[in-house]
Amino acid sequence: GVELGTVERCIPALWEDLGGITPLIRTHYMEVITQLYRENFSFQLGDWCREHNVQYIGHVIEDMGAHTRMGYGSGHFFRALDGQDMAGIDIVLTQDIPGVDCVHRALLTDGGAADPAFFRYTLPKLASSHAHIQPLKKNRAMCEIFGAFGWAEGLPFMKGLADLMLCSGVNYFVPHAFSPKEEDEDCPPHFYNGGKNVQYPLFKDLMGYMGRVSHALADSVHMADVAVFYNAEGEWTGGKNKLFYDTCRRLTQNQIDFDIIPLDYLKDARAENGKLTVNGESCGALVVSESEILPYDCLEVFCRLAKAGVAVIFEDSLPVGSAEGKDISDMVSLFKSCPSGSVPTVLRGMNICSLSFNGKDGKYLRTYHVKRDAQDIYVLSNENVYGALDGTLFLKQAGECMIYEPWENKCYRTEAPNGELRLQIEGGNMLIVVFGGEIPSSIPKMCYEASREPLALRFDISVLNEGEKEYTCIARNSDLFDISAPDKYPSFSGTVRYEASFVADKMFDVIDLGQVGEACTLWLNGKELGVRINSPYKFSVKDALVQGKNSLVVEVKSNLGHRRRDLFSSFIQIPPTGLLGDVCLCRYE
Repeated sequence: GVELGTVERCIPALWEDLGGITPLIRTHYMEVITQLYRENFSFQLGDWCREHNVQYIGHVIEDMGAHTRMGYGSGHFFRALDGQDMAGIDIVLTQDIPGVDCVHRALLTDGGAADPAFFRYTLPKLASSHAHIQPLKKNRAMCEIFGAFGWAEGLPFMKGLADLMLCSGVNYFVPHAFSPKEEDEDCPPHFYNGGKNVQYPLFKDLMGYMGRVSHALADSVHMADVAVFYNAEGEWTGGKNKLFYDTCRRLTQNQIDFDIIPLDYLKDARAENGKLTVNGESCGALVVSESEILPYDCLEVFCRLAKAGVAVIFEDSLPVGSAEGKDISDMVSLFKSCPSGSVPTVLRGMNICSLSFNGKDGKYLRTYHVKRDAQDIYVLSNENVYGALDGTLFLKQAGECMIYEPWENKCYRTEAPNGELRLQIEGGNMLIVVFGGEIPSSIPKMCYEASREPLALRFDISVLNEGEKEYTCIARNSDLFDISAPDKYPSFSGTVRYEASFVADKMFDVIDLGQVGEACTLWLNGKELGVRINSPYKFSVKDALVQGKNSLVVEVKSNLGHRRRDLFSSFIQIPPTGLLGDVCLCRYE
């Protein structure tokens, strides 16, 4: 309704507040430019690729709001990627550090800071949500991962990043980077590095793990509890508004699963029986971050959903106006508003959430729920790398279920009477719980640690520096110590071998090596018991332990950051090197 000449004169409203017309100019500009990007870039490339039997995949610049802004961003995450065959994101430059969940951190990029509310709790969900709501994506969400973190990014760090993505619904990965150059300064770490990356031989174990989890979730439908509005409109209109990143963090830390849905897809959404349905996926409510002003057509969509019984919940306050200046008083009466911190409690009171957890430090439990055929599958990840989660999971399913431990690639039987499941997850680890389908009787029962006995061991310690072929003995009959300590070998990079013997007067189930820096392989009485790249460094000894004398060999692959002090690595805490203990034998019941 604004004449072209007026529009031209009001272009400065993109940068300056020109009063009542400012929200209209800004939202229409975003609408026009991002739709042109969608049709003439994203779909033009994608359609050409599909005509030539090629899939179009990739990502845009997402950092700290760039995905909703012009100039250094695409203006709209979903429209920019609509033409691609997979949803895509990139995680680089220490944008996320496993174990750091609540503080802004220094970051080697424009602006110099990283907010976990975006990189940890929002960015992965942008990809998986797009994969769920657009048929073209066929549930495919891709992440370019591991690159440009520096040589200090070892396998434990990589697994933490992978778990974050997997438990958010990302299921395709492009590991970065493979460089033909040795000691390439461009975006390390490089996995092979001319044979000098001592952790490279164990990288295949991480890839196998990621493949197993992705496969376990294949051909499934995400069971989101709620939808979070992709509030690009609220940011462009101006006024008092908040981004939806903290919304995503609050829901995640309260085990409320969600998808992020933009206006384009809400316009075509079905609403019936109080549920919002997009591409076959249903949600019990729509949560909107605080927005003082929104486009009128956006509010009309919210009204349609609310009239159909979908709870439309605004955080902190209701809108006070539309971008076009139209009266919205009748509209806002259909919406609910509550303090942002109370939203999880309100949603739980609506009985729309799949599960809840009552254990200590529950905010570290990330959950992801899918359904495949008659099976309900829950991915449960403990994001506290420093401690175990132990408590009760309350679910809508009850009875016998199966727990899959993806690193060990083993299944266990257990019970959830009345929907109450005992849950114990070690720090930085993941379990998958499956309800439905027949569980073979041959699958062993899930057991938990009942007791442990420390082993007072003294070790012969040898080191193999990267690039060398022979081990050098550095200690005999020794206590454990940090190999990279300032008064020892602070720039060591390679493999450390520990050899010891002990007498067992009774049988145990597991040996726990305690703290290890940082990836290790263990042999007991000449039998290899497996590889661990992160805590807990526990190995089953049932088939190798004997009563009487036992011989133990542990090989530890060090972090490469002790030798390579690159710029990227300066943002990561470099771990100690070697076997640090305490070493214990454990019994399970």
